[in-house]
Amino acid sequence: MKNIILIIVIATVSCQKAPKFTTVSGQVIDYGSAEPIENATIRLIDGWRGSNPIIDSEMHTDNETVTLTDANGEFNASIDAAYDVFLFPSKSDEYWPYDLGVTGITNKANGYAKGSDTSNEVLRLKAKAFTEGRFKDSQNQRDSVIVYRLMPDLIAHPWNTYSNPNGEALMPNGNALIIGNDYYRYKIEYKRNGEWNSLIDSIYLEKGETFTDTIYY
Repeated sequence: MKNIILIIVIATVSCQKAPKFTTVSGQVIDYGSAEPIENATIRLIDGWRGSNPIIDSEMHTDNETVTLTDANGEFNASIDAAYDVFLFPSKSDEYWPYDLGVTGITNKANGYAKGSDTSNEVLRLKAKAFTEGRFKDSQNQRDSVIVYRLMPDLIAHPWNTYSNPNGEALMPNGNALIIGNDYYRYKIEYKRNGEWNSLIDSIYLEKGETFTDTIYY
């Protein structure tokens, strides 16, 4: 009888295994160039922190894991989590917050089920770029001009539209998403000799570039 009791106790203890870790591995690359990003920060947090209409903001612990990508942009991170895990990649000196929307800055995260093991994840960061250029009538006719910023979805978003009756307009910038290592797309509508004309074109912006030239139409 004593032997039987001993076996039961051992079986019970063996079932109390260490908590299962949530693991994520993959690569961080540049959104425009697809080149790997070295020394990007990978942050795994246990549960969601902050307001969210779906996820209970109280379902989290203070546990988190932080690591950096290697020369190939690759990473492997794991966390002992009580809840689902959220991953934030970042490199704030050169790149915008992860997964920006097409019209402005939003800071999002990838979610993973507690205890899951995810490999070959590809995360894309969008390089920062800026514009201080302008559009100008090439014939000095002081045309009425409307400039639409074409976001990555190629839709002419009205909240990034600039109108000017003097044939000149600044390039839309402000809080708009300007991506380096990618094309800045725009649409111009201008009234010349009583008729409206339009054109769509783009310029290529390097990472960290501030475009200051004048574009004549």
